[in-house]
Amino acid sequence: RTQTTMAASPESLPPMGFIGVGIMGLGMASNLLKNNQPLVIWNRTASACDSLLAEYPSLCTRVDTPEEVVAACAITWSMLSTLEASDAVFPSVLSSVGPGKSIVYCATFTPERMQEMDAAVTAKGGRFLE
Repeated sequence: RTQTTMAASPESLPPMGFIGVGIMGLGMASNLLKNNQPLVIWNRTASACDSLLAEYPSLCTRVDTPEEVVAACAITWSMLSTLEASDAVFPSVLSSVGPGKSIVYCATFTPERMQEMDAAVTAKGGRFLE
């Protein structure tokens, strides 16, 4: 059985944010881009974004800070692999959260940590999904 995927036209989709394009994030972001989903991306090591920018120059925009990603997008995916990375980046993400902003956190942290992050995002009027 063959599955057919209909990719949207990039003009019809608002950009999504993507924070963390390391080993896991790169594949996730690539799949979104393959389906014409424009992305605003950021990574702590800026050069990690280079392959996405080269392969999808019309769909991918790199910014200088995580705040810029969240400010530019209604939905931001975050794929930070460690608690240390999350602790370093999450305050910047949170600073741009407000009504109409959704943060999709794709990490494996303790339930307590995810509940803390949910409470922080919700307190600012945003939505937190894990």
